[in-house]
Order: sequence, then C-alpha cells, then structure tokens
Amino acid sequence: MDGINRRGETRVEWRGSVQLVVKGLEPMAASIADISEFGCGLQAERAIAPGTSVGIEGDTFEASGSIRYCYPHQGGFRLGIELHPVS
Repeated sequence: MDGINRRGETRVEWRGSVQLVVKGLEPMAASIADISEFGCGLQAERAIAPGTSVGIEGDTFEASGSIRYCYPHQGGFRLGIELHPVS
C-alpha cells in the first residue's frame, strides 16, 4: 500500500441518494460517492463529528457505521464512514 492509497480494500465509484440518520438530528439527504466492503464516502449538507454513530437508509438497503472523517467539500461536507458488520 502506498501513501496515496492507504485503503485496505478497493472502493467502487457509485452514485445514489440516501438518508443519513443521526441520533438527535432530523434525517438528512446525502449522496454516496463511493463504497467498499467496510466503508463508504458520502456528500452531505452538514458536518458530523468523527466518532458519531450513523444509520444509512437507501431504497433497497440499510447500514450503520461511524464517522471516520469529515471535511468541507464542494459546498457541503465529505464524510468517510466505517460500516459496522451486519449481525
């Protein structure tokens, strides 16, 4: 693994709209930028602090995870989410 691509798994560019659910906040619309087995990148209107637990709801799936990073990007915020295993 080089310094530019430190991910342990391949991410696939994928576009889709989802609802991001955060305890204590109204659900917010977000767009998926990429996804892998263990994580995904989302574009959202609001910043969410790293470590926050989130739910992701799409038309045909649901997932949960934790915010790993958040930074300003293209008029909103880019969120990196580590997905939790399905039990």
